[in-house]
Amino acid sequence: MFEPYSDSDFPANAFRYKGVPVRFTYRVDLGVNHVGEMDIDAVLPGEEKETRLHRLRGPWPGREEALESAKAWTASYLDGVLEE
Repeated sequence: MFEPYSDSDFPANAFRYKGVPVRFTYRVDLGVNHVGEMDIDAVLPGEEKETRLHRLRGPWPGREEALESAKAWTASYLDGVLEE
C-alpha cells in the first residue's frame, strides 16, 4: 500500500499511503548502532502542511525493521483517519 513519493518537495524516505504523503525519519543511536526512534510525518487530507503524527520508539537492529514497524503503525493510524 505504500508507494514511493517522487515529488521534489519530499525526500527519498517519503511515500504515499492511500494518497496521503507520509515521511519517515530515522533516529539512529550511534553508540549502540541501532535505530532508536522513527518520526512519522504526513500531510493529512484537508491540510496544506506536514504534521508530526507520532514518534515510534524502538530499538530496531536496522532500518528495514524500523521502516516496517513505522509503516504498520502509520497504516493503522491513517486507516482510522481516512474512515472518519
